[in-house]
Amino acid sequence: MMGWLLMLLAALAACFPQVANAHAAGTPQLSNVPAGPYRVYVWTDPEPLRVGDMHLSVLVTMVPESGDATDPQQPERPVEDAQVTVQFVPASGEGDPLTWHPVPQESLGTVYYELDATLPTPGDWLFKIQVEGPEGEGAVDFQDEVAPAREVNWGLLAVGALVLLLAVALAGRWSRRGEAQTIPARRTRRSSQGRTGPDRV
Repeated sequence: MMGWLLMLLAALAACFPQVANAHAAGTPQLSNVPAGPYRVYVWTDPEPLRVGDMHLSVLVTMVPESGDATDPQQPERPVEDAQVTVQFVPASGEGDPLTWHPVPQESLGTVYYELDATLPTPGDWLFKIQVEGPEGEGAVDFQDEVAPAREVNWGLLAVGALVLLLAVALAGRWSRRGEAQTIPARRTRRSSQGRTGPDRV
């Protein structure tokens, strides 16, 4: 019975829209892309992007001065003191660009510049990342399609809630029926033990 309840709860949870998880790596959008003297990595979440809450993570790195910045195999070090600006621009040209400033977050010894934002409309969006630091500045961008907001299926949710309530009610009824069957059996054993006394006399 407990297995059925867990399955129903999982089905109900699937009816709700997903919300971006803070500090999640998410879907890679850019990987080891040159931006001036820097290299930039970008992840977004959720996948696909939808109208509503989203999370974006940026990692900025540099190749040591002794290395070749054009060689993708060169070791990199994270840049912890950069200023990162992210701009969301509707590809349609309608609407004003949205500007965000990711906040540095230390995770496992590496600095990620992260932000939680809200995407207002569906369609193609251009995401521009500007990096400024002691070694100079650079910019990269990527484009992604934003899907409409996920809608809650209230009909399915109502049916699921009704089935869950029915399952709980049946579980309670079966539990009471089991208790009722065990009590007379105990009384029968006690009464039979009481009748053995007179037979011995």
